[in-house]
Amino acid sequence: MQKYCLYLEPSVFIFRSSTSTLLYDSNTNKYVLFSGDELFDLDFIISELQDLDNMYSIELSDSDLQDTSIKNFISQIRKNYMGDLYPYSRRKVRVVPPMLKCHFPYSSLKKGENVITLLNEITFQLNGICNLSCDFCSLYQRQFNNCCKRTGYLSVEFVINQLNQILNTTSSIKMNFLGGDIFQYSKIDVLIDYLKDRKLKANFYTHYKNWNEICCRNILVNGNYLHVIVNDFQDIQIDNIYTIIKQTSDYLSQVYFRFVIHLDEDLEVVNELLEKYPIEYSLIPFFDGNNMRFFVENVFLNQKDILERKNSKIDIYHRQTFNLHDMGKLIQTSDGLYYSNLNFPSLGNSNDHILDVITRELNSGFAWKRTRDEKPCIDCVFQYLCPSPSNYEIALNKNNLCFIK
Repeated sequence: MQKYCLYLEPSVFIFRSSTSTLLYDSNTNKYVLFSGDELFDLDFIISELQDLDNMYSIELSDSDLQDTSIKNFISQIRKNYMGDLYPYSRRKVRVVPPMLKCHFPYSSLKKGENVITLLNEITFQLNGICNLSCDFCSLYQRQFNNCCKRTGYLSVEFVINQLNQILNTTSSIKMNFLGGDIFQYSKIDVLIDYLKDRKLKANFYTHYKNWNEICCRNILVNGNYLHVIVNDFQDIQIDNIYTIIKQTSDYLSQVYFRFVIHLDEDLEVVNELLEKYPIEYSLIPFFDGNNMRFFVENVFLNQKDILERKNSKIDIYHRQTFNLHDMGKLIQTSDGLYYSNLNFPSLGNSNDHILDVITRELNSGFAWKRTRDEKPCIDCVFQYLCPSPSNYEIALNKNNLCFIK
């Protein structure tokens, strides 16, 4: 009886649940999805392929190849160049399956300079003073970077000292500066001069109603980036926005408008603005507790959305290990508290050394290692093809934002 060897390419992932099996090629982004009765017939073969001892290569007989489900399985694999079937010989093909061979050694990290290299973004809320009264002021910041009223004030000496500690170890870090009203921070010019002297570029956030032409020009002329927040489309001051666009016309590549969107009607206002001015912008969905329909229609994913995303092998490994939204980020609020994510408990305060704060997040924090390891995602074959859990899941009190489970 003739024997054959079936093998899979090392770029092909096998994802299984109780109802379906997905073969996904991280090189080509092609996939094959099996479910129903056919899945039951293929259970043995897929289990054998997943057995590490078999090294992604199994033996089949002539009779196996007569089975309709197996024939279709092999046909799909060959059609999508995910593997091949060849007559068995003494030399068996051995393939290393795409498995994460070494997780990041969190448990072995102690307080030390090595942990600070994990930090890739730090956000300082310099002050909490603001004369505006935005309806959802305290909620915006729990979903994305945003200005916010809060008690306290960070001294510029403290901020610079923190940055020096970080920059003495790594020069590749994203820096964000927020307020309340950041232009009521009395030492903002000192901070800008520090960045200029160190040849650093940073991101400054301001609500468009707090616009200060002189301060903003100083930020931009020194090469920094300005993020202008627009979040009140029911009472929008469109002339103010036009003024900002005109006053920053020489720095268009450094100015980003952040339109915080609640409803479809907000999009209509943005579209009218974009028809008149070619500006850099982003649309930021915001869940206000009453706009679930907007989120379902504009934010939730379906199977087609997920499979259209390009996922490399390293992307999948990353999602299995840590949260791509939060990993490496720290926030220090104006009252001196450290957070990895404002939806989780504080990691410490300004009296703590930043190395202690990072180590605390690695060892017992909630944000950096938050993956899709809870129901319903844990029972879904698309578990690690989906984006990492975001703050929107927390705001909506849901573990997933999709139509699959």
